[in-house]
Amino acid sequence: MIHHAAVLAEEGHIRLEHLPEWFMEQVDQIQSDRKRLLKSAVRVFETNLLRSYLEAYGGDVRKALRHLGVARSSFYRKLRRRAVQSQ
Repeated sequence: MIHHAAVLAEEGHIRLEHLPEWFMEQVDQIQSDRKRLLKSAVRVFETNLLRSYLEAYGGDVRKALRHLGVARSSFYRKLRRRAVQSQ
């Protein structure tokens, strides 16, 4: 594959267009998988963070908001998305 790309390359620089399509499809799939993993990790982190702050402040959303430093609308949207219960 590298030899083929090197033959196609101009001025000794291998570019993406010199690589086989199947290789680029695999790269795209790996990038897509990484994005999904990152989104999942962020969701888990946010859920745990929201729960821990609500628990730390006895379910008092105002106190949790103040200490997290986020907008009320963002906080409630994340609560709904993560199905975290406030008191």
